[in-house]
Amino acid sequence: MALSFPYLYISCPCASETTLPPVWPYSNRLSRENAEDDDEEDEKTFDPRNPRANYSLYPLEHLLFCEDCRQIRCPRCALEEVLCWYCPSCLFESPSSAVKTEGNRCTRNCFQCPICTSPLSVNALEKPDPRDLSWILSCPYCAWSSLDIGIRFDRPSAIAGQLLRMRNGGQPTLTRKERDGERDRRKRGDTNDAEEEDDHSWKQHKEIEDVDDHFSNIRAFYTDQLAETSASSPFGGNNEFGYGSPGALSRIMGLYSRAGRLSSHRPKDKIRPMREAFGEDEGVKLFDAKGEDEIIERMKSVGWEGTAKLEQQSWQNRDARFLSDLRPVPTLLRTKRARRCRTCRHILTKPESKVASTRYRIRLVALNYVPTMTLKPLVPSPAPPSAAPAVTAAPTPLPPTAPSINLQALPSLIPTQFLLTLHNPLFDPVRVTLATPARTPGRFGSKVTILCPQFDIGANTDMWDEALTDVAAGSSGSEPGPGAKSRGSAAGNQSQPTPGAAAALDAAKRARAAADFDGPVQAEAGKIWDSGRNWTTIVLEVVPANLDEESPSSKPNKSAATNNPGKHDSNPDEPPGETGLEEDEDVLEIPVFVRINYEADISSEDEDGPAADDAVIVRNKRGEKKVKRELAYWCVLGVGRISKIA
Repeated sequence: MALSFPYLYISCPCASETTLPPVWPYSNRLSRENAEDDDEEDEKTFDPRNPRANYSLYPLEHLLFCEDCRQIRCPRCALEEVLCWYCPSCLFESPSSAVKTEGNRCTRNCFQCPICTSPLSVNALEKPDPRDLSWILSCPYCAWSSLDIGIRFDRPSAIAGQLLRMRNGGQPTLTRKERDGERDRRKRGDTNDAEEEDDHSWKQHKEIEDVDDHFSNIRAFYTDQLAETSASSPFGGNNEFGYGSPGALSRIMGLYSRAGRLSSHRPKDKIRPMREAFGEDEGVKLFDAKGEDEIIERMKSVGWEGTAKLEQQSWQNRDARFLSDLRPVPTLLRTKRARRCRTCRHILTKPESKVASTRYRIRLVALNYVPTMTLKPLVPSPAPPSAAPAVTAAPTPLPPTAPSINLQALPSLIPTQFLLTLHNPLFDPVRVTLATPARTPGRFGSKVTILCPQFDIGANTDMWDEALTDVAAGSSGSEPGPGAKSRGSAAGNQSQPTPGAAAALDAAKRARAAADFDGPVQAEAGKIWDSGRNWTTIVLEVVPANLDEESPSSKPNKSAATNNPGKHDSNPDEPPGETGLEEDEDVLEIPVFVRINYEADISSEDEDGPAADDAVIVRNKRGEKKVKRELAYWCVLGVGRISKIA
């Protein structure tokens, strides 16, 4: 699958939090070893090609942020809790008790088509007599209707209750009370002439016995057996020697333990064993070869088109092999869920309790706390044309345009510069520190250089504040001097002028920056490229690796090559000099460690909360109390795909 470049993935810190519970008597030794391992893990560079990294890298849009822990939270380190159940068709909320009894299905008139899973609608059948109306369920997509299975409804409401009392073909089903009464009557053998007709209907009913009847017979049989075999106590109920007593499990476990066999040998009351079930009335279902032959003949007659698919069979509560056995499927309920931090149980997201509302009461997404990073190639602008006389013999040729960079085919061993822009979503100015290895990890290490690893980003204030400040500065007659911040200005300058939110001032600064150079504007080490109200752009220089030569750090030694023959070897089918590449091994991914420091307003939790001991409170120049915040994480920048040297 082709990747879209560039891309950004952020590593959640929960992947590195591998703490084991202490085990006595080796708890101290294990804790020391775990601490040493954690220190070694912290010193290691994050490797995006490690298989473990696949479970810790997420896009920024998929991450949350915990304000108590001050850490990024991913779906793995967040707990989910169900707030309510509701039907997506009728938008009615279902109580939790009904969810368990009804199998997480809607009990109203909401059904799905058994063929295509589209919502079914209740339609009336047109008849000459308007008083004799009947209703059906029809699918507007595939034209399936309940008439295909011979089911009609007497009224348009309470469809679920009517459907439970009917079989395919319109035959009524027996209720649980009727099943129990008929079963008891057949056991007693009390029959008379008036009940012969009922016996005939019962035999017809047994011919089409379904799963509900089978389960009802088994449940009635074991209920009777538990009542007969359990000795009754004088105070009512079962004593401790019954099958359903609380001490049954402990007695069973005692049979397989040595302490239970040798504890006591006093005689105990024996439990009457249960007898086996006999007959269909007690739940015994024998194999019917004749029924299987009928199914095979039916499959021959209806063909492949008349049989149900495996996916259609999985939606049914009963065994359905043919399309005529399918029944309307009640709509599956949906849930509204809240998420909590796994460490401090702080609520991260919580939707509104109203089913029809899509708003959130609490939603702490990482986009509001973590700076966003964008990457694009740096195409140097051409040099400004020099002053020419008014009259020339020949027209002056236009300066050549810079070639565009193809991110799907980055040239090897050729330095390429990119613009890395960071946007600050916070209402406080932040100081950002970036760190990256000199060579990317992997078999083919590319050289990476961040020209300005430390810089400041302004607060995410209202844009009109900046515009009013620029207008006030322009009306007072003050213009930015030669040391004003522009492309190539110093990042650590303490007197940072207001960036160019106004179009006129921004254009003037760009013109002066271009006029200071005789050639194209070049990036300088230790200086930012450009900045704005709440964003800063720096230059990232990359030298893609040569795919024909492995980096020295990734080459295996002789002993490793001897023990693991064939590892990192070239493909014998390829010509000599070319190395076999694994999947996406030619993709240039840069691990970047980001550290953000800023001063925020003090909250009540910082002074009296559980994190008051760790909070560092300082005073700014105005004498206001501030608390120092810090956020650090690893991220991966996908730059492009490296091409081989031609």
